[in-house]
Amino acid sequence: MTPREELAELVALPGAMVVAFDPLAATSVALPPELGLDDADLVDASAPIDLLDPTSQGAAVVAFERARRSGTSDVVVRVADASKLMRLHLFDLSDHHDVFVGVMVPVDDDSETTVETSSLPVRRASMRLTLGGVIESIDAPFTELFGWDVEEVVGESTLSLIHPDDHDASLVTWAEVLAAGGGSARVRQRLRCRDGSWLWCEVTDERDDTDPSRPRVTSELIDVSREIEAHAALQRRETMLDRLYRALPTSVIVLDVDGSVAVENERWTDFFGEHELGPYHAMLHRCASRDRIVGALDRSISGLDDVDLAIDLDDGSCRHADLHIRPLVERGVHVGTLLTVDETTARRHHADDLAEQMRRDALTGAHNRLGVREHLEARLASEDPIAVLYIDLDGFKTVNDTHGHQIGDRVLRAAVAGIVASTDEGAIVGRVGGDEFVVVLDPSFDNATMLAARVREQILCHTAQVDPTVGLEASIGVAERIEGDDFDALIDRADRMMYAEKQHRRAFARALSISFDPDAAPDTSVAAAVDVAIGGADAAAADDQLVTP
Repeated sequence: MTPREELAELVALPGAMVVAFDPLAATSVALPPELGLDDADLVDASAPIDLLDPTSQGAAVVAFERARRSGTSDVVVRVADASKLMRLHLFDLSDHHDVFVGVMVPVDDDSETTVETSSLPVRRASMRLTLGGVIESIDAPFTELFGWDVEEVVGESTLSLIHPDDHDASLVTWAEVLAAGGGSARVRQRLRCRDGSWLWCEVTDERDDTDPSRPRVTSELIDVSREIEAHAALQRRETMLDRLYRALPTSVIVLDVDGSVAVENERWTDFFGEHELGPYHAMLHRCASRDRIVGALDRSISGLDDVDLAIDLDDGSCRHADLHIRPLVERGVHVGTLLTVDETTARRHHADDLAEQMRRDALTGAHNRLGVREHLEARLASEDPIAVLYIDLDGFKTVNDTHGHQIGDRVLRAAVAGIVASTDEGAIVGRVGGDEFVVVLDPSFDNATMLAARVREQILCHTAQVDPTVGLEASIGVAERIEGDDFDALIDRADRMMYAEKQHRRAFARALSISFDPDAAPDTSVAAAVDVAIGGADAAAADDQLVTP
């Protein structure tokens, strides 16, 4: 229930009495018509505090300060004229209507109700003045309040007791009293105490023409120093909070219950820009997943729960942020919503960079086994055709042993460069072992076997540029996806194809060496030697696809 809804329900209760007053002057004002409370029993009193018994006035002031801080408050008080108990509900509507509204509702059972009377006792005093503002008499509470004895102030001008900064306001009020012909006027001003301190008082001056030959003015003084101090402390806190939220590196807005923006700092506008409907709509306009944001706000308000979610700007800036939604609750009632936004673009990019580094081989820049696995598993989740090349550099150990590891590292980088040069942009190139590589081909590949021959050619070309004497070869196995394949099954089959192809080449090389052996039998031919030498390799890979040299 919103404060306005609660106010309407209270006004409708039997015996409810309503007062509306200016929170600064504490004087009665008319009810704003937009509140829709035309049927309310509005109490006519120049100062609403006078409606209460003196023993309850202090408690009412405390409740007033609570309402200034939180928007609403209530307290049980005793009404002055009938001494009956009422529960006073106070509503701070000053943000939109420049008014405080109080509703007093009868309390049924006095025996079970505690009246707050002693938290802030009201201190009063009075004095009589001539029309010239000279003090004629003071009462005993005046001496208790200010410390002055009768002989020290009688005959003195009241201006001698009033703070110089308050003289102008005091003279204006005094002129109103003199011109009113029996009227009264009220002002808040500081009066000097005997010890040199200053005391804030609410002074009500009333002209008394009962004796036409000796018109006088009666001044009633109420100590409001604690109220003023509380107000000043509240102002200090508000100033501190204002400076705090403006200095925060976080974007901040506060929404009222009707969705209007009550608070906004500059960082919000800096991040989301301007929008004709306000800063909240500027966020919706700039962010992707607008429905998620609106839904999160609704969940937070309906459940009075904190909600956090990541948001992305879809304005082409590639910026990211965390949105925090915090409902503001008073006595279980939603009274507003705090929204803060922390930009996470740099942190997100840094995390992405670290994640990418974890998936990359530091030496060659190719994907490592983890990176290959993630990409291949993502493709296996689709229905696209997939082919994998498994590559092994034959003779790489000899390169390291003969030329050293520095040349060996350059050869590995050159091999990756050759693979990349011979494949499409969509291919994933990974180093999965010391001299072993995997290529996950783009789904648009045409002939994986023909591509493997091109990859071998480019590997040998690029590694020869490092040192023509390295003498490397490359064995490549090809495996195409079949139903039921997972990462391990597909990679293992490509690995076996690579090993079969390696054996095939070695057998071919042995056959060539036999055919040119001068001691060989005269009827030994190249073809026969090859058939004998590679027969075992062909049998081992009869059901697999081979890359022929």
